[in-house]
Amino acid sequence: MSAAHILVVDDESDIRGMVRDILEDEGYRVTVAEDAAAARRAHDAEEIDLILLDIWMPDVDGITLLRDWSRSGQLDCPVVIMSGHGTVDTAVEATRLGAHEFLEKPLSMAKLLQIVGEALESGREERERRKARSILSPLVEPVGKSPLMRQVRDRVKKVADEGSPVLLLGEAGTGRETLARFLHSESPQREARFVNVILSSLRDEDAESQLFGRHAGDSLEPGFLEKARGGTLFLNELGDMSEKVQRLLMSVLESRRFTPLGSEQSEALDVRLVASAPPTIARLVEAGRFRQDLLNQLDVLPVQVPPLRQYREDVPDLIRYYVDVLVDQEGLPFRRFSVGAQNRLRNYPWPGNIRELKNMVHRFLALSDREDISLEDVEAELRRESEREVEPLVKQDLLGLSLRDARERFERAYLEQQLELCGGRVGKLAERVGLERTHLYRKLKALGIEIQKNQ
Repeated sequence: MSAAHILVVDDESDIRGMVRDILEDEGYRVTVAEDAAAARRAHDAEEIDLILLDIWMPDVDGITLLRDWSRSGQLDCPVVIMSGHGTVDTAVEATRLGAHEFLEKPLSMAKLLQIVGEALESGREERERRKARSILSPLVEPVGKSPLMRQVRDRVKKVADEGSPVLLLGEAGTGRETLARFLHSESPQREARFVNVILSSLRDEDAESQLFGRHAGDSLEPGFLEKARGGTLFLNELGDMSEKVQRLLMSVLESRRFTPLGSEQSEALDVRLVASAPPTIARLVEAGRFRQDLLNQLDVLPVQVPPLRQYREDVPDLIRYYVDVLVDQEGLPFRRFSVGAQNRLRNYPWPGNIRELKNMVHRFLALSDREDISLEDVEAELRRESEREVEPLVKQDLLGLSLRDARERFERAYLEQQLELCGGRVGKLAERVGLERTHLYRKLKALGIEIQKNQ
């Protein structure tokens, strides 16, 4: 059996050297990184079995780096956080993001070796579970028997055989990534890799190396374009792409070639491009925040991904599917949803779409103390959801926007949810939100919110 490979990330050279020497004496293979950028390169270049990650670093802190790996689906090994200035809040956040353990500095070598051994064993067990799940749970089509979902699946199958870029247009949480993976499984590229690029995780300072790769000595650290060679590159959420990344990607699409950093030899672009975007992507173009020419390149074969409220008849099937998945893959206790509970959820507007449904099922399985989920249980949960109704708006990081953009985003989300709760009736909405009807019509039109023509 080959030695476990451990990545040590710490900006203090003496700590890096000390930890490396101790771990190498124990027979481990060790790579060190002095900051987040070096850690990302090391993580992308080779398979890592364990990461020892310091919190306080000069470029990007360890919690942010851990969050980026977690959100992009790249947290494929245990992470142990190290810090001499840790707080309870920091430890809780690290654990929530998937950290295995939290070690305080100064490090106890005995404690370090104990935690390293436990984390590596935990990582081996998790890999075995993933391997078993991949054997027992083959890829299935997106769930849903409704005419609308059948149309979506048929559309995806139809465009899968084409080589042109596909743009999946839909709200957050509608399952665009699932459809992208389904498209890949139906495409001629199915035997090659599917690479998911979370565009919000691409930072301008290292975006070029992450996309194109870089030469380090005699070896190439591959970027996303190389990793996806012959397969599918999924550009996850175009609205999160910075101007620099847009410029880099446009140059590649125009020339069909890219050059890794430090190389004089360009490489041919050989990937199937699939992207996701919100329905409002055209407004980002109008506002000058997204390039029209880039959108034209990616929007060759559009696929509309409907919100869950448009095919609510599939909610019972989705509930049963996620119960099975969460029981099998996460070991949660099995619970049944009564007919009354399913019917109530079938008539809920689902502003957070499939992602909200999955999270709600997860809460019922994990937190309920009864085998059967009743209508009363569902009503109590929906009341709690109503009390937290404004929370998703707060979580949109409105502080990162201009006042005008933040107000527009809040008003659109607020009015869309209120209109859904009013059954699409603008007259009722006007009473609910306290606006004169004519003014409300103008507001809805300005925000791009569709209303029924008979209202």
